Amino acid sequence: MASQASIVACGTRLALLAMFLKFIVGPAIMAAPSIAIGLKSVPFKIAVIQVIVIGLYHVFVFVIIFIISSNLGYV
Repeated sequence: MASQASIVACGTRLALLAMFLKFIVGPAIMAAPSIAIGLKSVPFKIAVIQVIVIGLYHVFVFVIIFIISSNLGYV
């Protein structure tokens, strides 16, 4: 993982598409059923923000694993 020539291994276009899907399309997909069942105000905001936070959780887990691995000399 540390021997890669670039930070983004999949390319810029694919990385931008993934970010667009994660941060724009994901919350929009969550907003549609939330509006359909009648969520308003705070519950609606919580439902949409949960989609983003769950996606960010995985990023932090990978970062922590990488830091632990590098401190132990595996990377």
